[in-house]
Amino acid sequence: MRTQGGKRTKIIVAQTAEEFESRLNKELAALDKQRTKYELQFNHGLGFCAYIISEVQTLIPETVEDEFELIGVRHKCIECPLWVHPTKGNVKYTRCEIVNGIRGMNSPCCEHFYQGLLDGTIEVETREVSQD
Repeated sequence: MRTQGGKRTKIIVAQTAEEFESRLNKELAALDKQRTKYELQFNHGLGFCAYIISEVQTLIPETVEDEFELIGVRHKCIECPLWVHPTKGNVKYTRCEIVNGIRGMNSPCCEHFYQGLLDGTIEVETREVSQD
């Protein structure tokens, strides 16, 4: 996933102190809710005037897995129908033919899984896990 960002400016100007306070607090509360870093500057020469300079960061997905992560969906290998549970009790990992490597049941799913999920060719498996 790539990050792209930059600075943005919001200018708050009002005729009365009450209006200025209300508008400024509303903007700052929105930035705080988004956890956005900002710098606040006042222009005393113009009366009730403030500049809010914020740092905006945008996440740009590069893979299907990134797209799922952006909406808060993450899957583990145990949910993949292609994952084979090890048959020996002392073995926790198994070889995956898709990624050509060793994977555990709590390993994050690969791009192949997420692409299949998106295409509808793969459905999420629900399996019982024994707590040894």
